[in-house]
Amino acid sequence: MVALFVALCFRRFRQTTFLGLAAWRFDVAALLLCTSIVVLLALWYRWKSNLKTAVIRTSADAGKITAFETITEEGLETEAHGIADDFRKLSQAERLRESEEQYRLLVATIPEVVWKTDAKGNVIFVSPQVETLLGYSAGEFRQQGDSLWFNSVHVDDRERVGQAFESLMKEGEPYDIECRARKKNGEWFWAHDRAVATMDSNGLRVATGLISDISLRKAAEESERRYRRLFENMLEGFAHCEMIFDDRGRPTDFVYLAVNSAFEQLTGLQNVVGRRFTEVIPEDETSRQDLFERYGRVVLTGIPERFEIEVKGLGMWFSISAYGAGKGCFVAVFDNITERKLVEESLLFKTALLEAQAETTIDGILAIDESDHIVLANKQFGLSFEIPDELLSTRDDLILRQHMTNKVEDADAFIDRIKCLTDHRDEKSRDELRLKNGKIFDRYSAPLMDSKSQYRGRIWYFRDITNRKVAEERVRFLAYYDALTGLPNRTLLQDRLTKALASARRNKDKVALLFLDLDRFKDINDSLGHSVGDLLLKEVAGRLKTWGREQDTVARLGGDEFLITLTHVKDIPDVAVAAERLMNEMTAEFIIQGHSLNVNCSIGISMFPEHGMDCETLIKNADAAMYSAKEGGRNNFRFFAEDMNVHAVERLTLENNLRLALDKKELFLVYQPQMEIATGRITGLEALLRWQHPDLGLVSPDRFIRIAENSGLIVPIGEWVLRTACGQAKRWQDEGLAAVTVAVNVSAVQFRQAGFCGLIRRVLHETDLAPQYLELELTESLLLADADVTLAVLKELKSMGLTLAIDDFGTGYSSFNYLRQFHVSKVKIDRSFIRDVAVNPDDAAITSAIISMAKSLNLKVIAEGVENEAQMSFLRAHFCDEIQGYYFSKPLATDQIADKLRDEAEPHVKAQAGGKHS
Repeated sequence: MVALFVALCFRRFRQTTFLGLAAWRFDVAALLLCTSIVVLLALWYRWKSNLKTAVIRTSADAGKITAFETITEEGLETEAHGIADDFRKLSQAERLRESEEQYRLLVATIPEVVWKTDAKGNVIFVSPQVETLLGYSAGEFRQQGDSLWFNSVHVDDRERVGQAFESLMKEGEPYDIECRARKKNGEWFWAHDRAVATMDSNGLRVATGLISDISLRKAAEESERRYRRLFENMLEGFAHCEMIFDDRGRPTDFVYLAVNSAFEQLTGLQNVVGRRFTEVIPEDETSRQDLFERYGRVVLTGIPERFEIEVKGLGMWFSISAYGAGKGCFVAVFDNITERKLVEESLLFKTALLEAQAETTIDGILAIDESDHIVLANKQFGLSFEIPDELLSTRDDLILRQHMTNKVEDADAFIDRIKCLTDHRDEKSRDELRLKNGKIFDRYSAPLMDSKSQYRGRIWYFRDITNRKVAEERVRFLAYYDALTGLPNRTLLQDRLTKALASARRNKDKVALLFLDLDRFKDINDSLGHSVGDLLLKEVAGRLKTWGREQDTVARLGGDEFLITLTHVKDIPDVAVAAERLMNEMTAEFIIQGHSLNVNCSIGISMFPEHGMDCETLIKNADAAMYSAKEGGRNNFRFFAEDMNVHAVERLTLENNLRLALDKKELFLVYQPQMEIATGRITGLEALLRWQHPDLGLVSPDRFIRIAENSGLIVPIGEWVLRTACGQAKRWQDEGLAAVTVAVNVSAVQFRQAGFCGLIRRVLHETDLAPQYLELELTESLLLADADVTLAVLKELKSMGLTLAIDDFGTGYSSFNYLRQFHVSKVKIDRSFIRDVAVNPDDAAITSAIISMAKSLNLKVIAEGVENEAQMSFLRAHFCDEIQGYYFSKPLATDQIADKLRDEAEPHVKAQAGGKHS
């Protein structure tokens, strides 16, 4: 019985741990009842054993009393004591009977069925409650045995009950079974059958137990299981919590009493039951205060709250519904909405981005709903069509439409397009909209459809393409006309010339082509800048159009080259007269930005059909005639002759050979010493380029330098010169010779190349030549072209430590103001002034002025082309610093320069200059 009691208590404890408080109250009563039954059964068993002993002893004593009548007198005293003992035992038996009756009354008062059976299935005892519970009487149970009970057990539970009972009777293991049983009337109920095995007085094992009706508990458990399954299967998290308040009634924390499985899945938190929020998420200071206030308010007021909150300690967002649960508790049902919040934030960002795009786009945007209400009109739309804000604020498309109708060129077409799209809602549209003010818009329209493909209105995009249209017109213009002068270009010229030749063939007429090139136009570009040169070209184009007849074509081929087509020509003398008149027209003075310019031109003429039968031949021959005119002294015209092609071919051949000269190592340098007049010592060497052609021999620089500049070959050739000169200067120094400056001429083409300063740095680094030993000679016209850019480059070169010199000074603009800005170190007087400086007063005055002004600016002066003593004496008398020319030394090869530097280094050798002429 004690084992049964312990088993029952343990089971009750387990159940009440996991069930609700209502079940606990039921189980407390059940436990108390079980305790009473166990005590009663124990007393009843003890009473029955004592009663049996007493009855046996009473029967024996009765025999003794009968025998008492025949005993002898001698044993009277002994028997008297026995009788007294028997009466005492009879009194005990009577008390046992009273106790048994009391126990029976107690058993009758408990709702459970008390039963006792032996190993053979005989029912030794069953309480009367069995009839209430099962519908069978106690007599039926005593008559049919425990089989009546087993047959009442549900067939699915019968085997389990039988095995447990067998284990009880054979091995004495505790018997505790919950099973379904059927009453006599066929009604099913849940029964709780438990028993313990003991030994009777004969040493046989008997079972004593209780049967309880637990249908209500089972129903409650099933209901609880359903609710628990509901909570466990909830997609939302569920938490039953108890709120903690401080002594002032303020919420300070809460304890998790129970959570469902979704709680862990949604929060990632484990083993939270029995723990405080501040223990579970200790670092979240921000979120906890808001949570505590909300939960505390729900607990105190009982009013549910629904809210969204970011638990920063978890880095998650939750949507929470909180409900009061009584006794300081609350229930929270929540869902993790972090992903949704991220999507919302993304959508908010995208919405803000779209709004920003709508307001910053170059397109005007207008969205209209199906009721002709304006849904969206961005700022650009209002600006594009000059719509007042108060008109847009009406949100009435009909009012807006009337305003725009007054703005467009074709109001009827504008209205018709809107009506067409209104009638055909699914159509998209794209066209051009032209306004009266000259603006042109690309107009695009598309229907607004919702997620169900239902029409919700229409959106319009208006992009101002006025500039694009102008550009397109410009492109079409440039396809046939020159951008600078507006004259026909080569394409249009060839088209018109082709037609003119066809007409001339039919009419037996002649056609003349005049190829005009401005003389020394490059000098104007270099000295006054390209902007002045461009303005001059425009003026020239204007004069040419004025000079030409209406049927003639004046075209610009590029640069300073123009081509004039004269049609309906009768004879060659007529063309000569026209050319002479054209040259006279060009000699008139041009005034460009305050500069008075006199421009000459050279003209080459080819005739159809004498000099060619097609466009290309005629243009080529006119070009050859123009070059012949230039070589003939410029400022004249020449008709084409066959030998002119020979010179053109020679120039082309020379250019092709020059392209290969570097690779074939046909180019080399010579060096002309520069002497200081005061000491007679060598102060520098000018590197001069030479070309030794295998067939043509030594080619003069005058023949190939211009070709190199016009063809762009001057860039790689100039780099080679620079690298070679610096490398040689460093080798002379390494040989122990005197360190002198090496001067390198820089072409304007080379100087304007991007990265020119970087090239200088790279060459100095690769050759290891100190920058103070490199002098760059720049032409005056180069410096004055685009002065701002030139100044920036010169400053960078100067910062490297280089020496900068102006070559051929006096032949260009000769601005000493620019010299001050450019921070040059030396000016080089051009040989054209030195040649007659001793006999020509003008040259002497110019040379003297250059030296004087240079000295005032602390610039060194060097004169080139000094060839005799008279020139030398003049320069010495006017304090010129240095000279260069055949008077001191002709250009020398590398080894000759080395010898000259060695000779100058010997102390006993005086620096004498011999008057040597070329």
